[in-house]
Amino acid sequence: MATALKPISQKQAVITISDISDIYWISIKGGRVSREKVKYNDGKKGIIQTLTGFIELESLTLTKSFDPSADKAVITWINKQLESPTAFNVAIQPVKSDLAGSVFDGAGQILYSNCQLGDHKLPEFDRNSTGLAILEVEVIFNELPTYG
Repeated sequence: MATALKPISQKQAVITISDISDIYWISIKGGRVSREKVKYNDGKKGIIQTLTGFIELESLTLTKSFDPSADKAVITWINKQLESPTAFNVAIQPVKSDLAGSVFDGAGQILYSNCQLGDHKLPEFDRNSTGLAILEVEVIFNELPTYG
C-alpha cells in the first residue's frame, strides 16, 4: 500500500547560514539547476534531437527582516566575508510548524555546501513607509545541493 503524501507549506522551513546559524532567514529564492541544451538535426531522420551539456547553478537570494540589534552579527559576517572570503553552508530544514523550534527528525534537509557570498543589499529606509526593512544576501554555490 502506498504511503500518503504529506506536503508542507513554503513557510514550514528554517533557513540558516552555517557561520551565523543562530540567525534565521525569512525567504530563499533562486537555486535553479539547469543543463545547457543544444538542438541539432542528424540529417537523416528529419527529427530535431537534443544534446545536453554543462550544468549551470543559479545563485540563491536570502532575505530577512532587519533588526538593528540582533543583526549586528550578520553585518559583521558580511564585512568579514568581503575582506577575507571563506566557504560556508546554507541549510533549509523543513519543520512541523512554522516555528523554528519544531524540527522534523533530520529528514528532508536541503544543504548547499561550499558557498560564497555574492552581492548583498542593506535595508532601505523610508520615513513615509510602514513596510519592513529587509536585508538581502546573494549566495553562490558551486556544488549540487544535497538532500537528506
